[in-house]
Amino acid sequence: MSSAASYERGVVRGTRSCDEFGDEDGYGIPAPGVGTVVEVVASGRQHIQRDRIHKRREYARAGIAVYALVDDFDGDGSVVVLTSPDPKADTGA
Repeated sequence: MSSAASYERGVVRGTRSCDEFGDEDGYGIPAPGVGTVVEVVASGRQHIQRDRIHKRREYARAGIAVYALVDDFDGDGSVVVLTSPDPKADTGA
């Protein structure tokens, strides 16, 4: 992700060791080491906006290949899967 954003909570599951992708501070995984992000929208207006809009933009800019958004706060509940992002495109929702 860009240096402007860092999202801390979550679970990482991979087929390879995350150690090979760790940053110099031993914190996080740089975007090239992430193939898929599955985001579960958190409750609260601020969290919903962050998860639906801001993270979507940041993951696209970082070139994350697959972004799945599980959203139980859109009325009926939904799962949206976004693929093949263009890091240079405007990804406004």
